[in-house]
Amino acid sequence: MNIKIGTKLTAGFILVVLLMAAMALYSVSTSRRSLQESIGNSSMFLADEMLRKIDENIYLKINELQKYTKDSLLQKTVLESNKEFDRIDRIEEYINQRDREWISAPKEQITVFMRELISNELSNNLRQNFIEFYKKEYGFKVFELVAITNKYGAYIAQTGKTFDYRQDDEQWWQIARKKGFYAGDVEYDEITVAYGVRIAVRIDDKEGNFIGVMRTQVAARDIIKEIEIASKKHETTRINLITTDGRLIYATRVFNFLEDVSYRAFFKKIKEGSSFFIASEGGRERLFSYAHSKGYRKFEGLKWILVVKHDVDEVLKPIFILRNRMVAASLILIIIGILIASIISRSIINPINKLTKAVEDISAEKLDVEIDPRLIESKDETGELALSFIRMAEDLKDSQEKLIRSQRLAAIGQLASGVGHELRNPLGVIGNSVYYLNMKLKDADEKVSKHLNILKREIQRSNEIITDLLDFSRARPPSPKECNVNSIIKEALADIEVPKNIAVETQLAKNLTAILADPDQIRRVFLNISTNAVQAMPEGGRLQIHTAVKGDFLEIRFTDTGQGIPREKLKHIFEPLFTTRARGIGLGMSIVKSIVDGHKGRIKIESEVDKGTTFTVILPLIKGEV
Repeated sequence: MNIKIGTKLTAGFILVVLLMAAMALYSVSTSRRSLQESIGNSSMFLADEMLRKIDENIYLKINELQKYTKDSLLQKTVLESNKEFDRIDRIEEYINQRDREWISAPKEQITVFMRELISNELSNNLRQNFIEFYKKEYGFKVFELVAITNKYGAYIAQTGKTFDYRQDDEQWWQIARKKGFYAGDVEYDEITVAYGVRIAVRIDDKEGNFIGVMRTQVAARDIIKEIEIASKKHETTRINLITTDGRLIYATRVFNFLEDVSYRAFFKKIKEGSSFFIASEGGRERLFSYAHSKGYRKFEGLKWILVVKHDVDEVLKPIFILRNRMVAASLILIIIGILIASIISRSIINPINKLTKAVEDISAEKLDVEIDPRLIESKDETGELALSFIRMAEDLKDSQEKLIRSQRLAAIGQLASGVGHELRNPLGVIGNSVYYLNMKLKDADEKVSKHLNILKREIQRSNEIITDLLDFSRARPPSPKECNVNSIIKEALADIEVPKNIAVETQLAKNLTAILADPDQIRRVFLNISTNAVQAMPEGGRLQIHTAVKGDFLEIRFTDTGQGIPREKLKHIFEPLFTTRARGIGLGMSIVKSIVDGHKGRIKIESEVDKGTTFTVILPLIKGEV
């Protein structure tokens, strides 16, 4: 059976299109899985990070309470209470009697004995340092209640009325005494009428002996504030914070606090660790990512679960659109193929020979190919093929032009890379000429000297700009070795031209422990900071440089009496291309920050307008780590 060329071409074309469509749909399916996995992992990392911040927040609260237990007033009050209780013969009976009186009093009543505990000096101090201070700082009560017991478990100070008097029979009190601190799950406090996390820490005297317990109720709002902040950045994302037994602590939708969600399908799929899955909820398919609380430092965490939900149709919408377009495009191509094949002519040999010649011309890079007009006007396959050759030639010509443009851009890039080095040579020659003229024209008039000084200053500034550009573009890791910071400071100061109206004072600690650092990079840090300080004092002033060892770290402080930096600009000071000076490209402080970070160090800045600025560089000693 003879099959016409047109039929063969049509069948072949349709087969190719179908194969392309199949590959495209397979690619879409693969892309969907990849995108789904990417979104799942991203959400999982988001959940991990938010839980870490929650655990860190609780840990910081514990740490803050532990620091306060060393307060002199607290120590004095607790020790005096313990001595007073030591003198009581039947102490258990006394505490139990007080506890019964306390519990039997109506909820709204505050007895004389209760008022003594709520209004004493220590209670007022607790109220001022924890209740009032944080309410003013954050606009809401961070600490709902703060209270102190002595070693017998009896309250001796509290910022508000508690449910009972005796606490040594409470689990939180016993755990705090044994382990040093306690952090419980979210619970409802009937006295403060609020949800919160109970935190308690052990109180020791100066010799490390147990003398009492300090407890507080941290507002649930403070615990979940990091989630509220994160949820505002993701409008289409739904976030749930859940206890291990399935109680809802927070949700981006309207919810009931501690609402039970353990019966829901998504909760039953949550396992240990972090992962993601797809499940149905509310008649819609959703992508769920989750993570478990892992604790922070010594704090083991509350084992909460954070779930991030995405609507599958929404997050995978680009893939669905691409799939539909691929199907539509495949159908259109098939229709076009059938239409083209229906007009194929029986005469094909001669046109193919002509087209072969055209191919040879293109191979010889003769891109301005001329095709016989009769061939183009042909109603068969050769006409389409001829047009295809013309289009191919045009595309090749266009590609050739793009390649030429690309090569030109590459050449420009290489020129830009080398221009910084090349500029230094003429700047050096100009600098030498200025130096020579200064030597020869010592007695020149004031105008000549002024312009020579301007040339010298601008040459120096140009060199600084070139150095900043080169350093910023070719940032390299440090090459550390043992070195002495005091020596590096002296070398840096020797390279700075300090006006006579500026006094430089150094207070360098003797016998400093060596640090492991790149001396050239650290010298650059000191040079940039010192130069900025000098430039900030055009009317004169004082630059003080101080070094000191603080634990496992070395602290280098630069303090000037210059113009200072406005508060709103401080947060941008280490950003590339940001400068507070009228002149300069703003790379110096960015380079400083990059170098300090590369040494696992930190840099801080404090400034006040018209009073001055202090830069503090903190570097780890050989065994230290910031």
